[in-house]
Order: sequence, then C-alpha cells, then structure tokens
Amino acid sequence: MLTEWQIKYLEKISDDKKILVKPRNPAGLKIADKIIKRIRDTEPNPEIILLGSLPLRILGQEDIDITAFCIKSEQEKHNPVFAGLY
Repeated sequence: MLTEWQIKYLEKISDDKKILVKPRNPAGLKIADKIIKRIRDTEPNPEIILLGSLPLRILGQEDIDITAFCIKSEQEKHNPVFAGLY
C-alpha cells in the first residue's frame, strides 16, 4: 500500500516516463529451449546463445533473442535451415 506522499509523488511523473511492470512468464525459457533444440537437431555445428531477458529470468520485451554463430562463408548454407524453423 502506498503512503499519501508516495501517491502525490507518482502523480507528478508524466505518463511517458512510467513503465508497466509485469511478472515474468516462465514458459518463455521452455519455448526458447525447444527452439534451440530444433536448431541443434537440424544444424549441430553453429554456436547458439540465448540472449536478452530470458536467461536473466527477468521480464523484457516478451520476445526470444537467440543468436547462432557460424563461419561467414557458411552463413548462406544455414539461412534456409533457420528460415524453415519458424
């Protein structure tokens, strides 16, 4: 519960400075793990890293940030594989 002073303070903050805090969805990490498994089942060689808020277990933009690293000369070979995953 907020005190009267806290309520008055919050009323002075403009709407464009306020954020909405929501609880983290634990399903996001499970989905990311499934996607990474699908990538590794198809292409085991690229290094795959989960980035963003999910590995930190905090709420972010409600997206999944996965990066796969490979040798630049092999990138064209991997593009169709990744495109077919979504």
